[in-house]
Amino acid sequence: ADKFAKEGYAVFISSRNAAEAENAAKKIQNKYSTYALGLKMSSDSKEDVGIAFAKIEESGYYLEALVLNAADLGIDMPVLTTDISNWMRVINTNLGWNFQIVQSAARIMTKHGGSIVFIGSNTSTRAIKNRSAYIASKGGINSLTKALAVELGEYGIRVNCVASGSIKTIR
Repeated sequence: ADKFAKEGYAVFISSRNAAEAENAAKKIQNKYSTYALGLKMSSDSKEDVGIAFAKIEESGYYLEALVLNAADLGIDMPVLTTDISNWMRVINTNLGWNFQIVQSAARIMTKHGGSIVFIGSNTSTRAIKNRSAYIASKGGINSLTKALAVELGEYGIRVNCVASGSIKTIR
């Protein structure tokens, strides 16, 4: 958001916590004198998504880019003892939640094109003990990215995924 605001774009920042989103937007607005709006979007609330995208449309600014970074790490979830509801929480947050946001954004972007970027993970292509839900959900993001790129490309909407991971640095 900071980089986009520095380049002069209006930015919309979402968080599960409304106060945090609003505070981040105020800081960016004050720093760059550009339009910024904080939006609450809880990963289990379809209503939050609808309200947030209605506010984006009402703002008068184009939705040109969407960066999705919602994640539930699903740490310490052994396959033999993890309750399915906990496993599904990770899947729903990392895959279902992101799909719901993309669907709302794409409906706006079909009018003028745009770019959607998922923040994936390099764990989607490797195995880590007790992280099956996270790994499966990020693998799903990889596949969803490809499917959406094909489906939304005809509207001038690009869909990509950045597969991040830890980076060892030397100081």
